Amino acid sequence: MTKTALACGYLGLIPFFYGMFGSISNDDQFFGSMILMLYGAMILSFLGGAHWVGALKTENNPRAVFAMLPTIFSCGLLPVWFYCTQMLNSGPPLLLMGILFWIVYAMDMKYIKVTKEDDMPNGYARFRLILTIIVSATYFTSAFYALSTLLH
Repeated sequence: MTKTALACGYLGLIPFFYGMFGSISNDDQFFGSMILMLYGAMILSFLGGAHWVGALKTENNPRAVFAMLPTIFSCGLLPVWFYCTQMLNSGPPLLLMGILFWIVYAMDMKYIKVTKEDDMPNGYARFRLILTIIVSATYFTSAFYALSTLLH
């Protein structure tokens, strides 16, 4: 992994932390949760988009479908999140989004292993694992905080 890729990956965590801290503060829970959902949907789309190059080079239809799934699932959660936030609680959609990052990670690692990708840089799988742990922790923290407010 290049230093630039590592720096971009770690700097890309800032909005997740900003959203998490906003969602657990008493001042701006809605705005913090909104940042987590919208930014997360964008990042999941980016992760799926990383497979477009391989799909286009080989006309690999299953890979093209895989490239679209993170966008479809994450964007599909946005209306659910808005409904839950307005009518119920933002905890369940935030929890689902954290789980979705793990699903995309697992699918990505399996796809890379099955296709024996040569163009992935050394350390990519470990880097993705670290980022997935941190990102999902921001979602799980926000979700559990939101769900705990139901108990009060």
